Amino acid sequence: MTSPPPNPDSNASGVESAWLEHHQRVLNIGYRMLSSVTDAEDVAQDVYARLTEAEMDEIDDVLGWLVTVTSRMC
Repeated sequence: MTSPPPNPDSNASGVESAWLEHHQRVLNIGYRMLSSVTDAEDVAQDVYARLTEAEMDEIDDVLGWLVTVTSRMC
């Protein structure tokens, strides 16, 4: 028996809840690394875009993933 295809809506709600929970931390990391609110906001926007493209089921530690992506983008 095969598993049903992933529901795109469940991935979207996972992304939304993860972002709501952790976006301030992403902004803080970006600001600490770049010393610019504007640049930190730009990085946070790029991180969010990457998060929307990621498979949430494959991310074990969302905060760790966000911290890694944010620091690499800075």
